[in-house]
Amino acid sequence: MKLKHNVTLLGIKNELLFGLVICDTIYQTIVGHGVTITSITDSLHSNTSLHYSGYAADLRTRDDDLSIQWSDNLKYRLIKALRGALTTDYDIILEDDHIHVEYQPKGK
Repeated sequence: MKLKHNVTLLGIKNELLFGLVICDTIYQTIVGHGVTITSITDSLHSNTSLHYSGYAADLRTRDDDLSIQWSDNLKYRLIKALRGALTTDYDIILEDDHIHVEYQPKGK
């Protein structure tokens, strides 16, 4: 697991950190290396974003290593695996340039 330059762990919640460890394992299995986190509580997000409360992170879906083909198929395989490995309290959303992961418990 790597952090993009200037990404901070300040304010990250345990539930998100747990989910990111699982995401890292999935990335290693499917992509061949660990995940790169591009945003947690930093950067600009919508006013209601869970990033600001430490419950959301963005995961890189491109690489400086040009040997990895970040095809739509690879991204969909990642999404399916992430959703299968995490509980329904985690939302996994494929954005244009990253995967958004957030911990948002559903009312029980």
